[in-house]
Amino acid sequence: MIIDEVKQNIIAELGLEKLPREKADEVMTKLEENIQRKVVLEILELLKPEDQKELIKIVEPGNNQNISSFLADKIPMDVVESLIKAISESFVKEFKNSVK
Repeated sequence: MIIDEVKQNIIAELGLEKLPREKADEVMTKLEENIQRKVVLEILELLKPEDQKELIKIVEPGNNQNISSFLADKIPMDVVESLIKAISESFVKEFKNSVK
């Protein structure tokens, strides 16, 4: 669900390219999971109650293609991408502050 451009920015901002590949992948996976959870919560607030229930059913198995298709029908993609970028930037900022 995380856009490649956003993912590359996270890697650069946090200097993950300097870590061993395995460790960088581990950190990135955890960040992606947290970002995805937050994005879903934010999107839920934008949806009608019946659409919220449907999205929750789709999210549970974790099929990103189904999630993307569902969201494309309900919310403009630029809104979703803006949410992903804003939430990612917030997570990066929090992460950097936590390691200082």
